[in-house]
Amino acid sequence: LYTPDGGFTWILNYTAPENPPGGAVSLSIRTTDGDHIENSAVSINVVSPANPYNVTLRCDSGEEPSTNVPEGGTVSCVLDLEGDFAIASDFNISRTNFRGTLSGLTTTDSGATFEFTLTADTGGVGPVDIEAFVGPIHVKESPASMWVTGIPDDNSLLDCDSGLEPRYVVKPEGPVNCTLVAQDGSGPMRAVASDFSIQLSELEGSLTALLSPDGGFTFDFFWNAPNNPGLQQDIDAVADRAPGQPIFPVPPVTIWVAEKPIFLSTLTCDSGDIPPHNVRIGNTALCTVTPYKFGLVPIHTTADEFIKSVDDELVGTLGDLTAPAPYDGTSFVMTFFANPTDPGQTPVNTVLTDDPTEHITYSPITLYVTKPPSDLTYLVCDTGWVPPTNLPPGQAATCTITPYDDDGVPQRAVANDFAVSLLSGLGALNLPLTTSNGGQSFQFTYDWGSPGFEYIQAAITNGNWTGLNITGAPFEIVATDVPDDSSTLECDSGLYPSTSVHAETDPPGTALCTITVGDASGFGYGITLHFQNGLLGKGSVGPLSTDDGGRTFTFIYTADEGVGIADVIVTVNLVDNIVNSPLRLTAIGTVDPLHAEIHCDSGHIPPNNVRSGENATCWIIPRDKDGVNIEAVREDFLLDHSHYNVANLTEMVTYDNGKTFYFYYLGLDPGTTYINGTMAVDNRHVLYSPLPMHTTAPPTTDSVLECRSRHYPVPYVTALETAICTIAVNTSDGTNRAVAADFNEYLELGSIGTITSLQTYDEGQTFVFIFTAAEDPGEARVAVETGGLHITQSPFFLLGTGACYKYYFNNITKSSVCVVGDWPLHTTFPVEWRKPWKVLLPTQLGVTLESVTFRHNASFSKFTGGPKEIEYYIEGIRLGAYCVDNEMQEPLLGIPFEWTWQVSQIDGLAAAVAGKSSIALTIASASFGRWVNLHDQMEVFRQYET
Repeated sequence: LYTPDGGFTWILNYTAPENPPGGAVSLSIRTTDGDHIENSAVSINVVSPANPYNVTLRCDSGEEPSTNVPEGGTVSCVLDLEGDFAIASDFNISRTNFRGTLSGLTTTDSGATFEFTLTADTGGVGPVDIEAFVGPIHVKESPASMWVTGIPDDNSLLDCDSGLEPRYVVKPEGPVNCTLVAQDGSGPMRAVASDFSIQLSELEGSLTALLSPDGGFTFDFFWNAPNNPGLQQDIDAVADRAPGQPIFPVPPVTIWVAEKPIFLSTLTCDSGDIPPHNVRIGNTALCTVTPYKFGLVPIHTTADEFIKSVDDELVGTLGDLTAPAPYDGTSFVMTFFANPTDPGQTPVNTVLTDDPTEHITYSPITLYVTKPPSDLTYLVCDTGWVPPTNLPPGQAATCTITPYDDDGVPQRAVANDFAVSLLSGLGALNLPLTTSNGGQSFQFTYDWGSPGFEYIQAAITNGNWTGLNITGAPFEIVATDVPDDSSTLECDSGLYPSTSVHAETDPPGTALCTITVGDASGFGYGITLHFQNGLLGKGSVGPLSTDDGGRTFTFIYTADEGVGIADVIVTVNLVDNIVNSPLRLTAIGTVDPLHAEIHCDSGHIPPNNVRSGENATCWIIPRDKDGVNIEAVREDFLLDHSHYNVANLTEMVTYDNGKTFYFYYLGLDPGTTYINGTMAVDNRHVLYSPLPMHTTAPPTTDSVLECRSRHYPVPYVTALETAICTIAVNTSDGTNRAVAADFNEYLELGSIGTITSLQTYDEGQTFVFIFTAAEDPGEARVAVETGGLHITQSPFFLLGTGACYKYYFNNITKSSVCVVGDWPLHTTFPVEWRKPWKVLLPTQLGVTLESVTFRHNASFSKFTGGPKEIEYYIEGIRLGAYCVDNEMQEPLLGIPFEWTWQVSQIDGLAAAVAGKSSIALTIASASFGRWVNLHDQMEVFRQYET
């Protein structure tokens, strides 16, 4: 023992033996009184040099994982001599990469183990190896590889997986395995568990500690769900290494505790095509299951709550039921794989696992596996107007594609089987195709763009027929302009005149009315809606239709309200009358043949004689049963004639809407024909039918002229009296008919008297005209020529004899005296003629006639045949008669006759003579016999009152 400090401290040196036996030496120090001092006895291990093969190096950062140490953190290391003892100087320790600071070796168990630490440097992120040597030899587990970690941030990733489908839904009380990936802005990194804290949005369930299976790149932990179906748990990870440093929230993961679905859950399937339940062969459809609980409340659940199936796996099969992102169990999908070659159909079923008999809503869904259609598929478009191919501005046409297979049998298809396009591009297509009957037909619309012809193309885009046009394509759409009042209206009954329609037939007659479309562009197409038809008057009109694509529109007028006028009205766009509107139609009645008449007029005398090569105007006058001239139609009548060599008849025309029908008689060969005007309905003749007509040849000079007065055969004509002249016609062909214009009748120069124009009463076989003698006596030569040549007996001589040889009016005696003559007047006429003898007596206006006195002396050479009555007339009104009863064989001379009549006693006499400047006085014989050589004078006195 020795003391270096004067007795305060005592030092004892122990020297171990060179070859110790091993084991410990117990050194005891006691006070002189025998008591042990503190820590006495001391056990001193006497050791040999350390053996590296019996020493193990263990290092632990105290973090998870223990091989990772954060910057500034400490790694605790232990050298374990595995039951031996050593001293610190037996060992050398070091670290690589110069990361961190090593402490010295210490022991707390007398050299059985030695501890030291590595303090990680800040900013020295990366690997570091801690080494321990005995001499040059590593101890066991040396080097110990460690990693100095940086600071992870919100680039770190958190994900969880319940092990179920979907991964973010867990059964009640089930575990969820979560993995945290440490990252910073440069990507994955090593970290330690203490870099993160795990937080729950709901303090339910339990969390396990973070464990890293890969050296701190990822960390796993579990959340054990509570028995709380429907719970939403947000699991958050926050990077928060140390107080005062930034906190980096990692995007959280939401976990749902599964609920039980019920039958209100739904099944849908969609091929991604149109319609969604049709699947092309070899293609797929995606079916979706959406879980609900009562109240149609969506829930989160797992796929194993449902059982899926198909009825016919030859048509198609189903893939797994999986949950799509966000994998929250609110919906599930499964893929239907269609048969790659053969079409068909099969139901897709989804039932509840807890009750396999319970289909969810819409289950089963029938899917149809379709094959590509053929070019027998048909395209048709309908505008909804009339005609259905015409589309007005601002409107759309609906087009339909109906798919057929190679045998022409209707089939189902999908919209992508077809490509639709425009060839003209006037308007626009509204795509994609739609269907309302499961793909048995498809629809799309075309919008009007501008007037013109639009062609819609439709072709197959799938299968053997790809690129071929389908039937009906390209389909023509007529994009119309807006028609205006340049459109025109015409109506036609099919009769003549075309505006007349029978109203009293059964059924009533009709007229076809036609609207021809006009517009500003000149395109000239429309629809029925553009026009409005109506009627003012008798009858009715039908709806509009078209048979030429809308260039014209027709409707029917029916005369079903009796006889009358009907004004057909057509307006365009509810505003303007079109051209010819209103158009008047006539609803006509029934022609009565007992009153209707047929006539002809050649313009000659007689009117029914026509020169060969000339024509006559003929007409039919329709009348009803009351004899009223009415409108009719040409078709009411049949027109014919008996001898076609004699004449031709033209077709009937009318210029007064059917109140008269005209036709021409065209003369051919001379002869007679009969025109038959009959009713078409029953062949009854109208009045004057058959109507004889004569085509005449030119007369010859063999035609004969003869004139006769009442003195015939003596060619005398009493003054102011007449002779009847006749022309007996002769023609070379023996028809012996002519017209008056064939003759030129005239009085030769120096003749006195007048002649009338020719007349005929036997249809041109004989012509008659009247010669009237002058008041003064004289000669007349009557001439008739034909072709510039006199006919037989032309000129014909006549002698005109006087009437009143002299006459005067005596204003004093108020009498008028007519002296018949100073020579005998030879008047010889047959008994059957009894032609009266008449003179004209001048009178004076302004006086009143009260009585008439006849006084005359009559002388007769002779007269025979018994008593004679001589009658007296004024202006054709009979005054009375005088009877000569003397049977005379010898001349009777100077027998006076005188009679007076009061005007007031003779009915009508005053009215007959009032206002006249001359009065006709007539004496006639009223009995048989012959008067010869009437001569001397006759005076007539008339009494007047001033």
